[in-house]
Amino acid sequence: MLLRGDVGAGKTTFARAFIREFTRDDDVTVASPSFLLHLQYPGGPCTLHHLDLYRLGQRADIAFLGLEQVLPSGVSLIEWPSDSLFPLLPSSYLTIHLREPTPQSADACAEAEQPGPEVVADPEEDGEFALPAMDGPRVVRAEAVGDRWQDWIRHQAVPLPPVA
Repeated sequence: MLLRGDVGAGKTTFARAFIREFTRDDDVTVASPSFLLHLQYPGGPCTLHHLDLYRLGQRADIAFLGLEQVLPSGVSLIEWPSDSLFPLLPSSYLTIHLREPTPQSADACAEAEQPGPEVVADPEEDGEFALPAMDGPRVVRAEAVGDRWQDWIRHQAVPLPPVA
């Protein structure tokens, strides 16, 4: 699963909630992989890999990460996917786009009218990797690549009211 959005859009906060749900452990420490690049979370049905490629840039050589072995070995959440990642991806994957809502939004995204539950980082828990609490709702759009996720996307779609 690729996570896209501007700085502060909520990619790592989304990943933290996803990892805690996937491992069924609300107390698991989920640090940002910004400096370590790759963190692993055993538990759940398989290993979950959390990667952040921001520091590497778009065309960086990522061969040293061993993604040929990592990607097929479990579920992967990849923040800031780089151009050099795409040849390594499986034929079917999800891209999650996150952004803050805008007053002028007239596109085909359902925007939250009420803030959802926040995932708040505890500075004592995560030390230097602590994340600030999100400051409101986010617009989330899922994009399926390949056949595997197409039906799932259709069943998750939120009917939108007509745009005035």
